[in-house]
Amino acid sequence: MWVFTREGFVSVVQYRGSPETLLVRARDIAHLKALNETYDIQGQYLPTAVNADYQARMTVSRARWAHAMTQMVEAIDYPNFKEMVGRDRPADVRYLTGLIEVWTTLFDVYSKPSHD
Repeated sequence: MWVFTREGFVSVVQYRGSPETLLVRARDIAHLKALNETYDIQGQYLPTAVNADYQARMTVSRARWAHAMTQMVEAIDYPNFKEMVGRDRPADVRYLTGLIEVWTTLFDVYSKPSHD
């Protein structure tokens, strides 16, 4: 699952061999640290994965992640996500640019007629 949050972008998958543990991955360690601290996820950081597509990683219990997601939903207080990121995180231009590119790509994909 890809998740775009106030704190940053992460990819969340099941940790191999452990159904109750999730692997939360990010391209920027600051995104993991912000999530971990803001929502008290109690994630355990893993060594940097040098040649991986997500260099920053942490494991977290499925229950802690579910609780954090609930907190994220309850904290929504903005009418436009991209505008909020631009306002609240002006120094993280790369994240805002990435959000706009993802939004634009998906807009283009879903603006075309479906041929189902």
